[in-house]
Amino acid sequence: MPPAALARTAPLRELGERARHDARLLAERLERVSLGRLGLGALIVLAAAGAIGEPRHRAAFVPALVLALAAFVALLRRSRQLTKRRDGALGRAVVSEQAALRAERRWAEIDPQLWSWPHDDTEHLRTDLDVVGTESLVQLLPTISAAVGAPRMREWLSAIADEDVIRARQASVRELVDAVELREAFELAARGLHLTEARLAAFMEWGQRVGAGEPTWLRIVSRALPALTIACIVASVVWIPIASLALMSAFATLVLATLVRARTREAVLASESGARIADAYAELTSLVQRAEFRTPLLRHLQAALHDDTAARADVALQRLQRIAAWAEVRSSPMMHAALQALFAWDLQVARAVESWRATSGASLGAWFSALAEIECLAALAGLASANPAWTFPALASEAPLLVRARGLGHPLLPDEARVSNDLELGPPGTVLLISGSNMSGKSTLLRAIGLNALLARIGGPVCAEAMTCPPLRLVTSLRVQDSLAEGISYFMAEALRLRDIVVAAEASTQAGATAVLYLIDEILRGTNSEERAVASRFIVARLLRTSAIGAITTHDLGVFDVPEIAKHARHAHFAEQFTGDTGGKRLVFDYQLRPGPTTSSNALELLSLIGLARE
Repeated sequence: MPPAALARTAPLRELGERARHDARLLAERLERVSLGRLGLGALIVLAAAGAIGEPRHRAAFVPALVLALAAFVALLRRSRQLTKRRDGALGRAVVSEQAALRAERRWAEIDPQLWSWPHDDTEHLRTDLDVVGTESLVQLLPTISAAVGAPRMREWLSAIADEDVIRARQASVRELVDAVELREAFELAARGLHLTEARLAAFMEWGQRVGAGEPTWLRIVSRALPALTIACIVASVVWIPIASLALMSAFATLVLATLVRARTREAVLASESGARIADAYAELTSLVQRAEFRTPLLRHLQAALHDDTAARADVALQRLQRIAAWAEVRSSPMMHAALQALFAWDLQVARAVESWRATSGASLGAWFSALAEIECLAALAGLASANPAWTFPALASEAPLLVRARGLGHPLLPDEARVSNDLELGPPGTVLLISGSNMSGKSTLLRAIGLNALLARIGGPVCAEAMTCPPLRLVTSLRVQDSLAEGISYFMAEALRLRDIVVAAEASTQAGATAVLYLIDEILRGTNSEERAVASRFIVARLLRTSAIGAITTHDLGVFDVPEIAKHARHAHFAEQFTGDTGGKRLVFDYQLRPGPTTSSNALELLSLIGLARE
């Protein structure tokens, strides 16, 4: 890694080291609290045994039991707080370290994003433009929740938003660049909770369902018995004979809790499952709701987290956290049995869960939809923050249709390796023919155009000094593959891809249709030169009659050297040079796009360099 790149990311690595140091200190404190909880657990057992033992000692043991229980609950809360802070510090360390790795484009060390991608990928984003997978646009983004933000970002990448929507996103992304704490909180939530789309959907579906009503007798008895038990325990301090009534009442309460276990089980388990989601998003939602946003889109999304029919999202999620903390006592059998006998504990938890679902469950869909939108905006802001030299494109779509860029580069290349170029595509009825020898940069340029056009249409920053790019439908033929399973040859696969490009381009001439940008790398390379020339001219001639714009790379300019194409073609090329003498000759590329057609080729020289020289 070049020293300049390491120096640029050094502050991020220092933040990571400080966060790991904080995590170690918190882990030590957590260990001490855990030892205290263990000691209090033993004290509770002894005090409980004394409280139900010799009557003359009960007056001393009952207050001790109450104090020990209160101290245990306090330490339990403290343990939860320390655990959360320790996990948060570890999460911040990883976030800083991963941000440095992304800035340096150290792909092998960057955590993969767990995204699914639709099979009907008509734009071939995965294969042609490296949008998902290893060394991809998605991997370059800050981590996005697989269940919350990823489905929304997938929608953005697959759809073409109108200009007003894109401008609103751009303004929001610009604002969130400075919201470092909020962006970090979204990434921590995504990393801390391995939540699937199916699990989140099940949670929201549970919230929408109407819970079973509680019988009147159960509501009365489940409240009366615990009240009677506690009253008798307190009274037994001054009048010992009533202790037997306390024992009978506690036994009846335990029997009741056992009989309604099937009723309470679903609600208690739902609270535990929902609590893991609430733990990840309660604090994050609170941050969003406390923020003072300026842009209309962010304010609208913020307002969606507080509607007129339910509590604020953060308050509701924090309440679910508390309910789930009550349910956690199930992990301590002795404590759980005691609370069941005293309060019919699971029944009280289930009642609280059903109350929460009645007041807040129906709002879960709206809340997480708003959070998904903000998470995607925050991810794009993280991309902009990590690449301060990038810019936001202008969206001018007035006729004639043009894509202009100054200093356009490939977003996935590190700064030290990236070579930027100026280019212009359009207007309709013209085509940019890019020629050059092998390995000169033609394919990379096409992918750079496609990726930046994609970033432009979702409201993100582009890897350019300046760019004008309206929302465009991308149709590409860059990485075509044959299929043995489907019985499709390379030529047929390429022909089908070219058919889709022509169909999309011709459809773009209809009124109101989305403008099309086509990118074709080495058209019809899978057939012989004579048929290739005829077919290529026919396809390009059809494209020139549409309102689409695009670029085509080629090694063979003679294919397009006919009047009906030549007069509509603009030429640009890449060049190379060989350095050194015959014994140490080396091929050097500068990857600079130059006007006009190429005048050189290097296939034979390349064969010679690898030992396949002519004899």
